[in-house]
Amino acid sequence: ESPDADDDDDDDDDEKEALLKLENDNCKVQSSSDMQMSEVSEPNMFEADDDDDNDVVKDLPYSPSQTPAPPPMKREDQISVIVLQEWNNMETCITLARSDTISELKQQIEKRLGMKTVDQILEMNGRYLADDDNDECISKYVAAGDNNDDGNGDNAKLGVRLKIVQEFCVNVEVLQGEQLSDMPVCNNTRVDALKRLLSERTGLEALDMILTFKDSPMQDTRCLYHYKVGKNDVIKLNSKNL
Repeated sequence: ESPDADDDDDDDDDEKEALLKLENDNCKVQSSSDMQMSEVSEPNMFEADDDDDNDVVKDLPYSPSQTPAPPPMKREDQISVIVLQEWNNMETCITLARSDTISELKQQIEKRLGMKTVDQILEMNGRYLADDDNDECISKYVAAGDNNDDGNGDNAKLGVRLKIVQEFCVNVEVLQGEQLSDMPVCNNTRVDALKRLLSERTGLEALDMILTFKDSPMQDTRCLYHYKVGKNDVIKLNSKNL
């Protein structure tokens, strides 16, 4: 063969090799582009967002609740309730807001001391707190007491005595005649509950009963401790129909 023919064959081989290389490069570029598109279209749900201070997971199908913490109470809005436990003379300090109620105080006592709210007997400034006082604000009792803020910047203080439930027996004088002895009761027994017990013993209707202790009429919603009824005391029973 002639030298010219060899040169033509070499040129053809070089051209084919160049075309094959170009085709391979195009395939690599396309493959890289497809991978980038795949990364964009399928985000990693567990990829952390470096710009988010709260470290919230990116692209989650839900958003964690972001409840801001309540601002701290100012000292002038606080009341320090000093609870004296009469059975051991130990004191417990409970900090409440002025807008908190007696019911919330009882819940805090149950949480701190383990005594159920129904078993708590609270006394403040010589006055027992009743069930119908539960919705009243603590601040009402601070304003009425002698232990309010003394102006030195401290929050107001309120002293409360916590008593325990005690069992004992009372005597009941029925219609100024017969006397029922050794009626078992507790100091937190309500007057209406005592009337139901007496109805079973006497046959009288509870709604018709009038109970008095030391000449003071006893209200149905009050407990025996409100009247300072103690062991072997005498309660008088009369009827509205007489």
